[in-house]
Amino acid sequence: MPNPQLVPAGEPAGPPAAPFLSPADFKRRATAADRFQAVPFEVPDFGGSVYLRRLTAGDLDEYQAAVAKCPDDRTRATILAHAVADATNRRAFLDADVPDLAKVDAAVLVPVIRRFQELNGLLPKG
Repeated sequence: MPNPQLVPAGEPAGPPAAPFLSPADFKRRATAADRFQAVPFEVPDFGGSVYLRRLTAGDLDEYQAAVAKCPDDRTRATILAHAVADATNRRAFLDADVPDLAKVDAAVLVPVIRRFQELNGLLPKG
């Protein structure tokens, strides 16, 4: 039985795939400064907005290592410390701020963390 995924010779293969990028073009696009601008997020309970970080590959490694080594009772506070940024996309909180961030109201914390994870592709699709 023929493989239905193979296209017979001379038959159109369907819509063209997206063009391939050269390594230099990929690097230029992937590292463009505008890709890493902090994103405003409204926090109605606090009467204002905060900036959320866009992570680079290095930031992601740092974030995942911090979450992996934090005590279980500080996981969400550690994520929050890595999520909130200043207007230049730099972390607004230090690791030393985690004990204080552990006191943030969960009703405020959960939407902030969820949006940060969405922005950075850290949530499963669907």
